[in-house]
This record gives sequence, structure tokens and C-alpha cells, in this order.
Amino acid sequence: MPRLGVPSYHYGYEALHGMINGCPFADRCFTSFPCASASAAAFNRTLWWSVGKAQIDEMRGMYNTQHELTFGQKNHLVGLHIRGPQLNPQREPRWGRNDNSPGEDAYLEGQYGAMMVLGGQGGLPDGTYPFGDKRKALCEMKHFDAYSVEDGRNGKTDTFDISLKDLASYYFVPLRACVEIADVGAFMCSYNALNGTAACGNRWLNVEVARNTWNFSGVIESDCGAISGIQAHGNADSVTEAAIAAVRATVDVECDSAYSSTLLNSTNAGLVHRSSLENAAARVLKGRFQIGQFDPAAAGANTTTLPWDDLTDDDVFSESHQALSLEAAEQSAVLLRNPPAGAGVAHLPLHRGMHLAVIGPNGNVADVFQGQYHGSNCPGRPEAWNGSYDCLPTAYTAIRDANAGGKTTYHAGCALSPSASDGSGHPEGQPCTTLDDNMTGVLAAASEADVVLLFLGLDIKMTNKEGQDRAHNETGYALPGMQQALAKEIADKTETPVVVVVLSGMATGMDYIASQKNWPLLIGGYGGRYGPVALAKILFGDVSPTGRLPYTIYPELWAAHTDVRDMSLTGGDGRTYAWYHGKEKLPFAFGEGMTYTEFSVAVEVAAEDGAGAETTTMFAVRVTNTGSTAAQHTIMLFARRLPSSKAALDADLPWPLPNRQLFDFGRTTTMEPGDIQTITFAVRDRDVALADWDGSIKSYAGHYAIEFFDGGKVSVASMNYEVKETTIWSTLPAPPKP
Repeated sequence: MPRLGVPSYHYGYEALHGMINGCPFADRCFTSFPCASASAAAFNRTLWWSVGKAQIDEMRGMYNTQHELTFGQKNHLVGLHIRGPQLNPQREPRWGRNDNSPGEDAYLEGQYGAMMVLGGQGGLPDGTYPFGDKRKALCEMKHFDAYSVEDGRNGKTDTFDISLKDLASYYFVPLRACVEIADVGAFMCSYNALNGTAACGNRWLNVEVARNTWNFSGVIESDCGAISGIQAHGNADSVTEAAIAAVRATVDVECDSAYSSTLLNSTNAGLVHRSSLENAAARVLKGRFQIGQFDPAAAGANTTTLPWDDLTDDDVFSESHQALSLEAAEQSAVLLRNPPAGAGVAHLPLHRGMHLAVIGPNGNVADVFQGQYHGSNCPGRPEAWNGSYDCLPTAYTAIRDANAGGKTTYHAGCALSPSASDGSGHPEGQPCTTLDDNMTGVLAAASEADVVLLFLGLDIKMTNKEGQDRAHNETGYALPGMQQALAKEIADKTETPVVVVVLSGMATGMDYIASQKNWPLLIGGYGGRYGPVALAKILFGDVSPTGRLPYTIYPELWAAHTDVRDMSLTGGDGRTYAWYHGKEKLPFAFGEGMTYTEFSVAVEVAAEDGAGAETTTMFAVRVTNTGSTAAQHTIMLFARRLPSSKAALDADLPWPLPNRQLFDFGRTTTMEPGDIQTITFAVRDRDVALADWDGSIKSYAGHYAIEFFDGGKVSVASMNYEVKETTIWSTLPAPPKP
């Protein structure tokens, strides 16, 4: 609107783990960080805040220096409305976009999202904004809500019936945390329909819940094509009606053409109230004022009043951001098993100078570490998602370079189809569909080595991606192709010790791998640009792994019993560690993870303060590094309802109850051998609250176990906690009747 001095503004930038746009300079690109599913494994709020800050610092620096970036076929001046983080929990491991989401637990997702938003928007980790309403950028959490199926999305089959209990206890939790903790500036309504109404036309969801109950006052943007999708869901007879429904649901910005093609006529015809459009414009312009677009400093004045006004394009791919990316990758690796060294058994860390055979379909590719929604990494190459990766290390090259004085070889072990045309070197189609025609050579290389490093896993170019789930069956959940058969060949036909490294952004069935108790098992995740380097450092003991599994690895039979489209938390064999009730033992559960040292943990009640439901009990957790290696240590707190001696108390509970639920965690700084650190946790009645069937959150009178976990299969301590009176902490508005 030139008449009013309002310039054009682009909303389409994405930053889930670094900006996704192409390289803005001939010598450097935006910094690539680990995917959310990898970073979540750190259980480190400070790290998440730092990554959120760094990736938006780069974009703000570009904005301040008035750069243009390519988006689609057009160049746009850099905007500061940034899509991300994605906070739809990994309730279904076959979902195509799991690597974009920080794990299966709703509380973990909410903490991750809030820290990323605070860092990105200019807030502090304590939830405050030192400069009032001013923002470095506006982050957009997505997708609201209950989006976790790709196949058939934005159509009639993409509709899910979900109870108020499951919505309140799980699906709503991470997005609500972003509103209430971080004052997120925007969110994106999703493709799917919730209980019969498309999300972008769902007034109950967007207005009654988000705006009126959570006090969200920011911008709502549609997912791309989701307003038109309201018609596909059967909630409108035309695109015109779909656009009207979205306006009434307070969707302010479209990634669509429904508004631009119909709203003027609808307004002139009296079908849309002018006040609705004025309110949408006010919310949009408020955000642009918050980022300072109309401030004198942003218009070229010499006065700098905010810390982010000093950011420039020199902040793109800075040394400090590269170091942070490497640190994040190191903290994202999860060591699930590390048996004692013995005959035919490897033990991590490895020694340099060994003869190592890197084998497996993920052993010598670079793109697997990038995941989805990544930007370009190699200047002068094709851009964004289809970028080239030939400037990046692979696991094999990083290990080879780190293995000073040793010998490192590589064999795929599988018959791979021709290389993709994007320069990644990764094959098209499913990985490892048949074993290598030259298995004799592969087995000979394995036999000659001191240790086999078996690199298995997924890749978003082959098995899953936006718009494509993994197959909705048992086979789709397991490691694809012949990967476990390859592992069995090596086990059966050689005597060489094996270390397995799985690169995956989500839970993956691996029954055979899990059964091999003498094989160390490391989950590498999608670690971004420095993922291969971080893995090499961990394998050789330069740093200790410290990550904790952010999802549950189910037995493969789980997938045969559990329907992808069943959004109930208890359906089939149950979802997540909190609701799993299958007969088979879990191979590895949420929160598991080891280090290269030993820790002792002691817990005691430190203090109590307050009265009634607001009483706070302080627990002091004393952590001692009793081993011989420096490392950091994570403590997780779970609540579990205990049976009551009074039948009436149990009768009032919203059965079924979760097995246990995470409500807090903390992490030490690096501890040298012999060091002692204390982490203090505050526990209140609301921390043990449960969702009722009407969507209310209540702490029910009775006793609870506060269980302290540090990465093992059992708790290191359990303390009794009593709720003396039932208290309702929040409610949901009644949904419209069908």
C-alpha cells in the first residue's frame, strides 16, 4: 500500500533448523543445524534457545542489510515472519514429517518450541522480553492441530476424530506452551479436519481455544492450499464459501489463492463483515510494527536502540554459529547400548589407528544428515531442498579423516539403484532393496577389519517426506529393504565386532538389531551440516554421547496392531511410552541413553513452600561423575499415579491413565571425573495433573510417584508426592454439537 507507506512483505520463509533458502553469497550459505528430532535428544533448553537465536540472527542480519532472497520463481526482500518450529508430536513413526518434530512427548515438544521461539523472537530463556513488544522476528508455530498423516492430506480422508481428553493432554500441549510461555507471534492452521471441521475453517479451534482460552493474539496463516481444502473436506460448496469460513475462523493470511480471488466480491456482497477484515489487518500490521518495520531505525536512521539492529549479513554462517551447530550435533547423538569389551565384542569409544570397515546404505552419503526443510550448504550449487551436497562430509569420510594412523574402507553392502541427479550421491527409490551382488567382497572387507561400523537407517529422499508417509503397515515401520538382512549376513559369516549407527529422524523398527546384545548401538539422527563430524568425534571418544531418545522404538509387531489414522493415544498397542500397552517388551523407550562415564544420583527433599494446591516441593538431585570421562548428564522427572486405598478417589480418575508422564528435566554442564553438581526441581500439584474427558486439566487428590530417570531402563529414585485436594487448572470450551 504505497499510499500509506506500507511496503510489500513476504511471509514465506522457513526456519526449522536453519533457513531453507539458497546460498545468499558466493562463499557461504545459511548455517545448517540438526533437525528438530535430533536436537530434541539433547534435553537442553539453553541449547534450543541458542539455536533459535542463531538461525534468526542470520535472517535478521539479511533483513537489516536489505537483501533479496529467491522464493519460488521470485526474489523478495527478506521478511521476518518465519515459519517454524513444527510442533506436531511424533505420535506415529510412519508419518512422513517426523524429523521436523522434536520427539513423541508433548511436554518435551512444548519446551523445545518455546525455547526456539524465545530465541528467535528476541526473548530470554526465562520467558521475558526485555524490550516490551519489540521482536527480532515473528515465529510461526505449525501446524494447528492434530496433523500427522501425509497420505491423502488436505482431502476427505484427512479428517480425524479426537477426544477432548487426548487433545488437552497431548495434541494441544506443545502449541499452547508456545503461546503461554513464549508469546509466539503466529501459527499455521493445518490441512486436516478435526472432528469433522477443517482446521483452517474451524472457529472452535482457532477462536474459542487459541484466541479466547489461551489468549493468543497473533497472526494465523493457512498452510498452502488449506483454505481451498475446506471445500475438499466437505465444509464448503465452493472456494468462495471456504474463504468466508476461514475469515470467520480468524485466518489472517493465506498461503493460497482463495482470499485473493473471492474476498473482495464477498465483502461487497455483504457475505464478509468489513470489521473481520479490519481485525485481520490489525493483527498483521501489529506484527510488522513489532519487528520494527516502521521504526526510524529500520528506515535508515543512525540510531540503534535494539541489540538485533546491529546484526548484518556477516552473521550468516559465522564461526560461532558453526561451532553451535557442531555442539548441537554432538548433543543429539544417543548411545542406546555399549556392552563391555570382550572377544568379538566392540566397545565405544574406538581407538584411532584401527582397521575399520564402514558398511551400509547410509555410510557414504551427505544428504541423509540434512533431513527435510534444509537450505543449501554448498555455494554455487542448486538451491534449497534439491541442493547439491558434494562440499559436505559423509560418515565414511569423516571417520576416515579422524582415524589417524588407521585404515578405513567403505562398502554399501546393498545393490543400490543409480545415483540421483541432484549430486547427493544417494540412490533413488528404496534403500537396500537387494544385497550387494558382490557380497563376497563385502564380507571379505568385514572379515579383514578390526571393527565393522554398520550405517543403517532412513532417508527423506527415499522412504518418507512431506506428502509421503512410510508405508502404512508393519513393513513401513521397520528398517527398509534388506538392511537387517545385511546385518545378519555380517553376523553369521564373519567374526568381526560390529557397531551399529542408525541415522533416522523417527522411531524405526529394528527387532534383529535390538536382539544383538553384543553390538553397540548409536542413534545418529539427522545432525545437519556437522552431523558426520560429530559422529566421528563421538565414535573416537573426543566427546561423550549425552543424548536421550526422544521417541519410543516399538517392536515391529506394534505397527501391525496400530492403525496410522487412529489418533487415539490408546488405540492398537498404544502410542508413546505413556500409553504403550502391547504384549511385547519395548526394545528402547523414550528417554533412554548412555554416556562414556558413570554417574551416581541422589535425591532428597530440599524445601517446601506455599499452601494448598500452590505448595511447591523442592527436590535436590545430586549428580556425581564417578567414572573416568568428562560428560554432561540429564535428569528427567516423570509423574505416575499410585493406587489409592480409598476406592472413591480412584473412581473419579479419567481412566485409562498414562503409564507415566514427563513434566520436567534438567541437564548438568560438563562434569570432569569426580565433579559434583546439584540440579533443583520444583514440583507442584499442577505438574502431576491429568486430562479429564471434558478436556479439563486436573490434579486429582491422592498419591503420585515422582520418578527420576537419567537414561536407564529403570528410575534412579522415586519419591512420594501427595495431592491433598482436587484442583482444576484449565478447561476447554465446549465444542459445537455435530
